[in-house]
Amino acid sequence: MLYERDDSGFVIVSIYPANTDNRKPIESSITLDIWLDPIKLNDKSFLKKHWNDLMAYMENTSLDGNPTFLQRQRVSYLRTFKNLVVDNKWCCFPIIGGAYLLEYISFLIIAHSCIISLSFVQLLFKCLQLSRYSPKLIVILRALCGNLYFQYLNFLPLG
Repeated sequence: MLYERDDSGFVIVSIYPANTDNRKPIESSITLDIWLDPIKLNDKSFLKKHWNDLMAYMENTSLDGNPTFLQRQRVSYLRTFKNLVVDNKWCCFPIIGGAYLLEYISFLIIAHSCIISLSFVQLLFKCLQLSRYSPKLIVILRALCGNLYFQYLNFLPLG
């Protein structure tokens, strides 16, 4: 862990991983805090948070480490929401598996939309099977999906 004071008087806090020639993480360091007021370094709970971050990171990156579930979650949080240094370049957006955070979030949104769409299609087909027995359900399905959709799929007669 490195506490470094810059020219303006603020403190930058970084942690460095344990690594070997054969095993090392993609990042060369994680910046925990930037432009930190030095007065905060007198707060013991603040320093304890940094210490817990360091312990979790060391357990995850060391060869003999045995991280607990909470420590793995803490390191996942650090890698996702803190600034990383990769290939001696400070990344403004954290990297997750080689993709920028914005791309990762958009992927999650698209995947979630596909799951919802698939669920709607399954629900639609189930309703179509039940619609043979309920004319009220046919009216509801036509209101939701439109007559053209049913005419295109030839599921229900128009009329």
